[in-house]
Amino acid sequence: MHLAFIQNFAYFLLIGFVTYTTFSATISHKISFRRSIFIGSALGTIIFLFISHPSITSDTAFPLDVDFSAGPLILAGYLGGPFAAIVASLIGLSSQVWNGGPSPILAGVTSASLPFLGVLVGYLRPYQHWLDINAKVILASIFGFLSIQSFFLISSIWIFNSSEMQWSMTNAFSLFSTGVLSVIATSIVIKYSKYWAEKNVSIATYVSKFELATKSAGLGVFVAIADSETLYFDSGTMAICGLDRDSGDISVKEWLSLIHPDDLEVTKKTFAALWNDTSSSPEYAYRIVRPNGEIVFVQANWFVDRANDGKVKKIIGVVADVSEIREVERKYSISEARIAGVANNLPGVFMSFNYMGNNKFNLTYISDQCEDIWGYTSLEMTKDSGILVRAHDPADLDDMYDAMADAATKLDDFTRRFKITDRYGNVKWLEGRVTATHKADNVVYMDGLFLDVTKQVDAQSRLTEQARMAHRAQKNESIGQLTGGVAHDFNNLLAIVLGNLELLRDKLSNEEHFELIDKGIAAIQRGSNLTRNMLAFARKAQLAPKAIDLNKLVRDTKDWTSQTLPATISIKMSLSKGLWQVEADPSSTESALLNLILNARDAMENAGVLTIETANVTIGDDYIDVHEEQLEPGRYVMLSVSDTGHGIPTHKLTSIFEPFFSTKAPGTGSGLGLSMVDGFMRQSGGTVQVYSEIGVGTSFKLYFPAFASEDKFIEKQKVRSVETITGSGKILVVEDEPEVLRVIVANLTNAGYAVTQASSGDQAKEIFDANPYFDLLLTDIVMPGNLQGTTLARAIREDHPDLPVVFMSGYASEATVHGNGLRPEDIRLMKPVGRAKLFAAIEKLLARRFPK
Repeated sequence: MHLAFIQNFAYFLLIGFVTYTTFSATISHKISFRRSIFIGSALGTIIFLFISHPSITSDTAFPLDVDFSAGPLILAGYLGGPFAAIVASLIGLSSQVWNGGPSPILAGVTSASLPFLGVLVGYLRPYQHWLDINAKVILASIFGFLSIQSFFLISSIWIFNSSEMQWSMTNAFSLFSTGVLSVIATSIVIKYSKYWAEKNVSIATYVSKFELATKSAGLGVFVAIADSETLYFDSGTMAICGLDRDSGDISVKEWLSLIHPDDLEVTKKTFAALWNDTSSSPEYAYRIVRPNGEIVFVQANWFVDRANDGKVKKIIGVVADVSEIREVERKYSISEARIAGVANNLPGVFMSFNYMGNNKFNLTYISDQCEDIWGYTSLEMTKDSGILVRAHDPADLDDMYDAMADAATKLDDFTRRFKITDRYGNVKWLEGRVTATHKADNVVYMDGLFLDVTKQVDAQSRLTEQARMAHRAQKNESIGQLTGGVAHDFNNLLAIVLGNLELLRDKLSNEEHFELIDKGIAAIQRGSNLTRNMLAFARKAQLAPKAIDLNKLVRDTKDWTSQTLPATISIKMSLSKGLWQVEADPSSTESALLNLILNARDAMENAGVLTIETANVTIGDDYIDVHEEQLEPGRYVMLSVSDTGHGIPTHKLTSIFEPFFSTKAPGTGSGLGLSMVDGFMRQSGGTVQVYSEIGVGTSFKLYFPAFASEDKFIEKQKVRSVETITGSGKILVVEDEPEVLRVIVANLTNAGYAVTQASSGDQAKEIFDANPYFDLLLTDIVMPGNLQGTTLARAIREDHPDLPVVFMSGYASEATVHGNGLRPEDIRLMKPVGRAKLFAAIEKLLARRFPK
C-alpha cells in the first residue's frame, strides 16, 4: 500500500516535470496539432504508468482495478484537444487491455472515454490561456468522471450478476474517490508547474533583455562576493575590458592585470575600503588596458549587500565606458583655456550661455572681469545663472528675454543697453552685443560681450535732462505769457460789461429786467472762473486762498457731480478723520477736483469705480516730485482721485501735464485741464502726482500744504434767467428729472410749441411709434431704462432719418457720447440750458427742416 502511494506520488511529480519542461520550452501556441500530439503522448505515458501500477488491486470478484489515471486522461483532452484525446485514449485503452484484470474491456472503454470528456469540458469551459485550469473546469471534470464511472459501473453489475461478483459499496467508493483525487491532484500539479515555468521564462527573458540593453549602451554589470577569488562579469563588462567571452567568472588576479598601472594602487585601496565599509563614495573612475593595448576610461558605480551582522558580503556594480566623454572633456578644457585667455584681455566681459526657450538659459562661461561689474566671481556666476536675472533691471527684463528669443529664432545677433544692480547695490548701465551661434537639441548657443557704459550714460542723461528742462521752462514761460495776456485782456472786457450791467440794474425798477440782468451777471461770473483757470495754468491767477476743509469740499462736490456721472460708475469715498485744514482758493480747488472726476469718468468709459480719498501725510527732506521740483518738508493733506479705467501708458505719463496734450480722441478734450490743475497746485505751494497701470487704472494725488485755522467758506451766488421767445411745431421732450421736465415743457408750451413729454427713452419710443408725426426730438442723454438719448435717436431714425434732434447733457464733456452715431447737424446743449439758447437751437433745426 505504501509502495503504491510512493509510486503515484512520483507519477504526479513526473506530470509536474513534463508540464514545467513543456512550458519552459515555450512550444508555439500556433502549431495546435504538434502541441496536441505532444500533450497526448506525454500524459499518455504517465497514464500508462498509472494503469500498469494501480493503487488498489481488487481481490474480490468485482472486475475493475482502481488507479489514478482519471485526472491525466481528462486533462489530456482538455489541454490538448481532440488529437491529444485520441492519443491518450488509445494509450489508455491499450494499457487496460495489456494490463488485463477482471474486466479489461470495460476498464479500457472507460479509459478511452475520459479524454473525450476533457474535450467536452474544453468546449463548455474554454481556457483563456494555455494550461489555464480553474475551479469550474475541475468541477466539470469531476462531475463528468462520476457520471461516466457510474454508467460503466452499473453496466458491469448488469453484465456480471451480483451473486458471482459479491459486489460491495466499499469498492465503489474507492473507485469514485480515487478518480476525484486524481482530477484534483493532476489539476493542481499542472497549475503550479505552469506558474513556476512562467516565472523561469520571465526571469530568463528579463535577464537576456537586460544584458542586451546594457551591452548596447556600453554598460556592464559585475558582482564580487566576499572572500572569493573570482568576479562575475556579464557580457557588457567583458566587452568593456576587451575580453572576447560570454558572461561568466573571471579571476581577481586577471582583472587587476587589466587595470592601468598608474591606477592600480588607488583601485585596490578603493575596493578594500568597500569591503571594510569605509568608502565615502558609490562611484570610482579608473583606466583599463585592453589586451590589444587600447586604454579605456571606465566609470564604476556600485552598492553593497550586507549580512545580518552588518559586514559586506557582496558588491554589485555597473561599469560604463566613458572614453569618448573624457576625450571631449579634454578637448573642451583646451578650448576653454584658449577662450579664457582671449576673453580676459577684452575691454569688457565675455560670456557664453545656452538658451533653452521660455525665458530659460544656463550660463556656461563668463570671463573674470565680471567681478568688476557684477561684484561676483566667475565661479559664483556659472554656478548660479540667476545672479544675472536678479541683477537685471526688472523693467527691462521682459524685453531682454524677447530679444534673446528673437535672436534664437533667427540665429541672429542683437545689441541692448540696460541697467543692473551689482552685489553692493550700485546701479550700473551695461551695453551688450549678443550673437546666437548655432542650435542643437532645441538649445541655442549664444556668446556676448558686455561693456560698462555707466559714465557715458550718466553724462548723456545729464545733458538730455538739462536740454529738456530748459525747453520745458522756455515753452511753459511762452505759453504762460500768452495765456496770462489773453486772460488779462478778457478780464478787462468782462469788467467793462459787468460794470455797465450793475449800473443799468441800479437805474431800472422792473423785476423782469432784474432777472435778465442777473442772468448776465451770472454768465460773467462763469467767464471769470474760466479766466481764473487759465491764469492758474500760467501761475498768475489772482487766487483768494482761504482755509478749507477738504472733506466738506469733497462731500459737497460729490453731491452735485454725482448727477453728471452715469449710474454705471460707483463712487467710493475714504475720508480721513481729523483731517488737517488747507489754505487754497476754494473755487480753483473745486474746479481741480471736478476736472479729475470728469477725466476719471472718461477713462472708465462710463463703467467702473471712482474712489476719492483724503489723508494727512508728512513729507521729509528726501521727497522730490516727478517734475523735478522739491517740496518744502512738512505736513501736507493729500486729496486722491482714482479710477479703474484703461490706464495711461508709461511713455505718456511725463507729458500729461503739458499744455494742449491729451490722451483723448481728437475733439473730445482741450488738453488744458491737467495743466491748469498742475499750475494751480504749484501756485498754491503743493504738487500733483500721478500713478497709473495699464488695464488697472489711474490715481491722481493732490498735495496741499496743511494750514491750522478756522474754516471759512464762500457761498456762491445763485442767479436765474427768464426769456420769452415764441415758436411753433410738434416736439417730443424726453427727460427723466421731473422738475427739469416740467420747466422745459412749460417754457416750450408758453412759447407756442405743441409738446408731448416722456420720462424715459423706452416710453418715448412707444409714444413715437404710436404717433410718429413729430417735428423735433429734444432728449436728455443719460436716462434710466434700455434706451439712452443717443440710442433713442438712432432707433427712431431707422424709420425717420430726417428727424432733427437736440441733445441735452449734464456732463462737462461730450466724450460720453462720442462715437454713438451723433450727426454733425445735431445740436448738443449743456445743462443748465438757458431758455433763449434752447429756443435758438430748436428754431435753428426747425428752420433747417422747414425752410421758408
